[in-house]
Amino acid sequence: MFEFVNTYNSCVDKLQNVKSQNLPWDKQSKLEQEIKKSYPCSQVRDAYVKRGMGYCRFDQKIEE
Repeated sequence: MFEFVNTYNSCVDKLQNVKSQNLPWDKQSKLEQEIKKSYPCSQVRDAYVKRGMGYCRFDQKIEE
């Protein structure tokens, strides 16, 4: 569980970093999709759903 939480939170950090850059919408969206679809974020997203935690938006960190 600890590894799952760390990996998930790392993906949240990556996405928040993209949002903080104030890029044009199309560039921001493209970068966000690349992060969400790449390893390890894609695996964490699938695990999030399989664990019954709902839809994975990576909008906030999971408390450890």
